[in-house]
Amino acid sequence: MSFSPSWVGKKLPPSLSRADRAAAMDTARDNIRQLTAIGITERFDQSAKLICKAIGVTMPGPVMTLNVTDEKPIEDPRFSKVEPVTMTPRLRDALSELIEFDDEIYRFAVAEFENRCAQQGIT
Repeated sequence: MSFSPSWVGKKLPPSLSRADRAAAMDTARDNIRQLTAIGITERFDQSAKLICKAIGVTMPGPVMTLNVTDEKPIEDPRFSKVEPVTMTPRLRDALSELIEFDDEIYRFAVAEFENRCAQQGIT
């Protein structure tokens, strides 16, 4: 929503200054606010209702979930089940730096989604 390594030659910058980080996050927040519709995967039913309202169409009825990752090994022999990884403190620490921006943007997107649901009376 704000920064992609592919836009800068596929090389991550060594680190962002506070000002650059703040600017990137502001851009991401503005981009989220400007979306016509927004959905959150784990709140699929609410998302479908909100998206339909946002684009002015009638909800077509119950929305079927398709392409569910956990069901792929059952539906398609080309896929195999992947066992969950145990989250250790060391792994959590290693990942936290990599997903810091993602977490912040996600929290903002969820808040925006909840505000829009509340405004539209979607529960």
